[in-house]
Amino acid sequence: MRSLILVVSILVLPVSGCSLFIANTGKDLTLIGSNEDAHIELGKPVASGTDKALEFEDFSYHSKVYREEEVGSASISLGMTFGLGEVILFPAALAHLGKALILGEKVRLYYDERGLVKMCRLNGEFLYGHGLCQPKPELNSRDLPPVVLDLMFTLIS
Repeated sequence: MRSLILVVSILVLPVSGCSLFIANTGKDLTLIGSNEDAHIELGKPVASGTDKALEFEDFSYHSKVYREEEVGSASISLGMTFGLGEVILFPAALAHLGKALILGEKVRLYYDERGLVKMCRLNGEFLYGHGLCQPKPELNSRDLPPVVLDLMFTLIS
């Protein structure tokens, strides 16, 4: 009986979804609307200046930042591997969380002339989201491969 409990415990652990839970946490930078909000949420900036006619401020944020693509990637990976991907995803999520807490995340917010956030970069890459940050580039149906178009047509009809 004990060996059965041990085997079931080992088989259930990978499908727990802990990496998805970790990916779904953190501060959502796309909800920061102005430089006053940024100072409240992220603290005092470590640097500031202008870049291509936009003022920016750099912050060193020692906590996890929410990324939409992490959540999507973790959920797809868990689904495609029937939960067994958790064996790799969970330690990777813990390592990323530890790195964010210890070394910090480098956040750069760009402001317009009124002090409203126009774009944000996280560790040098643009952060996309539903807020005022730079929107994702729109895809045109001509950009999609024919296989994807066939699949979309099949799902719609």
